[in-house]
Amino acid sequence: MADKLKLAHDFAMERHGDQKRKFTNRPYVGHLEETAQLLWEATDGKASDNEYIAAIFHDILENTSTTPEELGKNWGGEVMDMVVEISNDGAQIAIYGKAVYLSKKINSMSNKTFTIKLCDRLSNVVGLDDVAIPDHFVSRYVKETQYILENLDREINDIQKYLIERIANMLVFLRLKRNL
Repeated sequence: MADKLKLAHDFAMERHGDQKRKFTNRPYVGHLEETAQLLWEATDGKASDNEYIAAIFHDILENTSTTPEELGKNWGGEVMDMVVEISNDGAQIAIYGKAVYLSKKINSMSNKTFTIKLCDRLSNVVGLDDVAIPDHFVSRYVKETQYILENLDREINDIQKYLIERIANMLVFLRLKRNL
């Protein structure tokens, strides 16, 4: 497992290169690592290798020139399918708006991918506590996340409940801290 995860991490670092997080200028790969770490914590280390790899790769199709076919060839069909499922469709976002699109998408995701998406969202929400991020962006992201949580219409397991609770608590914290 460790060798495969190290190779996946190296692949993600190569592909994301010197990409930085919006507003904070931190290396983007830190978010990918945190998403995988949150998955590890939430599942007590019991997620599959492919789930951890998909967590590390969750933004690779949107933010790099990597193709689904390349993921499938190098990492297998299950990783490719999860990463494709978690990746956003810009055309659909333009039609529905991001919050509505994500709400619909999340409600139709497989269980494994939904858990990874919650880890991704938690990482993003925790990252909003950085003073470099403007209030208007934090406010928009908090409202978008609240909309998604309020419109969950799917089976939710205990791991997902735990992640949703952490996200919701962070939203309360951000509203209070930022006076939103």
